[in-house]
Order: sequence, then C-alpha cells, then structure tokens
Amino acid sequence: MNSKKEYVCILGVFIFVVITSFKLGSDYGVIGLKEPTALAYKNGILYVANKGNYVSMLDKYGNILELEYLNIKKPSSIILDGNDFVVSSNNELFFYQKPLELKKVIRFDDKIVQIAKSNSGVLVLLSNGDILKVNYLEAKFLCNIPNASSITFGDGYFFVVVGNFINVYDNDNCNRLETSREFGVEINYISYNDGVVSATSTSDNIVFLLNQHLDKIKSYKFDKPTFAYYSKQKFFVCSRKLGKIYIKNN
Repeated sequence: MNSKKEYVCILGVFIFVVITSFKLGSDYGVIGLKEPTALAYKNGILYVANKGNYVSMLDKYGNILELEYLNIKKPSSIILDGNDFVVSSNNELFFYQKPLELKKVIRFDDKIVQIAKSNSGVLVLLSNGDILKVNYLEAKFLCNIPNASSITFGDGYFFVVVGNFINVYDNDNCNRLETSREFGVEINYISYNDGVVSATSTSDNIVFLLNQHLDKIKSYKFDKPTFAYYSKQKFFVCSRKLGKIYIKNN
C-alpha cells in the first residue's frame, strides 16, 4: 500500500516537473490581450500597450498580472526610463512616475509614430518625419527624415527606418550617417536592447536580430509580427492582428 502511494506521489511530481519544464524551457504564446502593439520589459516584468485602450502588466513567462494596469486611450508606444513610465497615444506623450503618478502630458500638432529611450530623454518620431528629443522641461527638434516609420537608440547609435532601409547615425545627430542597409522586405518597427536591434517585417512574417552595424545575427518566422523586443532573458514579439505575444527563451 505504501509502495502504491509512493508511486502515485512520484508520478505526480514527475508530471508537475514535465509541465513546468515545458513552460519554462519551450517557446510559447500569450493570448487574451487586445491588439498588443508595443511593449517594454524590465526586471522580469513586461508592460504591453494594447490598442484596446489599456496597458497590461505580465510576468516574464507571460502570465497576466494585471490586464488593465493603466487605462489610456489607444496607447501606441511605451518605454521605461529609470523611474519614469512613458506612453504615447495619438498626438500626446504621457510621463508617469511609478506607481503611476501622472507627472506631465505633452501634446504635439502631429501624431506620434513611435517613441524610444535615449541617453538623455525620450526620442519622439512624428508622422510628418520630425524627430525630437523630449524631457519634462522641453522638446528639442533634432531633424526631419521624410517617410521615417520607426526609430530606436542604443549605445551611442541612432537607428531610423525608411522603407526597406535602416539608417544608423552617430548618437542623435541625424546629419552624421554612419551606415545604411537595405533589406529585401519592408521593415515596419525596430527596437534596441542588450546590443541587439530587433527589426520586424509584418507582411513577410519575419523578425531580424541585428548588431549595431546591421549585420544579421538571426532571423525568425512569426505569424503577423508587429513589434519585437530582445533581452538576454527572453525575446518577445507582439502580433497586434492575432491579439497575441510570442515568447522565446534565450
């Protein structure tokens, strides 16, 4: 009788280990979000901007901690900058200080396409091609790049997407082009973290991982990817159309 109980106990532990190992050791997806369009990740917590008028908070395994962590009209882009939590929506930029105390709202004449963290403020790309550096006190115009569709910044380099090209500039000087590379597909969005540029092509169902010089490290196939974010822990990919986030273990 004792042997039977021991056998059942061991079997239960074995099943638990197998299930847990599968979740932690395999690639998987998160559903239940509404049009996830962009995300930010820090200290094991994932913040997802949903076009369904809220920002969600998840753990690094994709478990939803708070579906409507922040209610905001159609958030389009989100970054974490120290204690600041910055979200864009239409033509407005919201600065929050944790725990979600709204500190300032900046409004622009044109719609915000994307925001990105820089070494001394927030980079803002507007629909007219204007790129600005913004903090609590001021918005400084940097340059205008016609047809720019996405921006990111990291380790002294400034990246701008124009059609099939990604241009790399020195720091945030838009007039000092370091390199430019054309891809065989249209690039929709880019992000930068841990020395890696994540470049998403929605129509071609592909995400490229690139180094600072735009050399290809890896490429992955995903169904309708919208926005990708790489960290040494995890690799996250939003699919706005499918209402889903893909998570890969690194």
